[in-house]
Amino acid sequence: MKKDKSSFAKALFDGVRSPEVIDIAKDTIEAGIDTVLADSAISMVPGVKILGYLYSLPSNIANELFKRSVLSFMAGAENCEKEAWESFINELEQKDGGLDRAGDVLIRYFASTEETRKAHYLGKLYAAAAHGQITIEELQRMQMVLQRVYLQDLEYIAADKIWKDEWMPGFSQLTSLDLLNRKSTTGSPIPMGGGTPIVVASVEFRLSAFGKKMLSATGILTSG
Repeated sequence: MKKDKSSFAKALFDGVRSPEVIDIAKDTIEAGIDTVLADSAISMVPGVKILGYLYSLPSNIANELFKRSVLSFMAGAENCEKEAWESFINELEQKDGGLDRAGDVLIRYFASTEETRKAHYLGKLYAAAAHGQITIEELQRMQMVLQRVYLQDLEYIAADKIWKDEWMPGFSQLTSLDLLNRKSTTGSPIPMGGGTPIVVASVEFRLSAFGKKMLSATGILTSG
């Protein structure tokens, strides 16, 4: 099993380094990989095993989602330079668990997500790590956050503004994940016709430094 995890990670990263595989990934996300690979797409890219691995999976709903997640991941990482990937893979191999751990984490991630856009954003995070924009430790943390967060909430806060006295259910989770900072302020007392003045508290939320870095790395951030 360990060998399988390591082989999956290596095959996946090899695929990301191949422009031909990236093009196939983008073309088949909507059409379905089985349809395209049935037309000998595998033979078009000799030596790259990830397409053959996906094609060999039995056809069912779970595997179809898994395939689409892998393809979306590769499409998300398309702008990463080949040399940067090679250096990144070497660095991963030196970490505790090496490609074994990386493969295990990715397999579980792709198997558990039902939102292919998350896989696409994850590909962008890996590309950002390969280019040195974030560390591997930050990548691992961001991957955990991306897996847990409600995607629409993540895209909503990409407006990067100050939400003052505005509340949405996701703000509590986004704050606990350190994507948002919460600040409470106390306003001036409001006279109440001779009675005890009322002091109105105000609450505001804004992107944290970690939140900005993650949203920038995924390409979601819509302002500077």
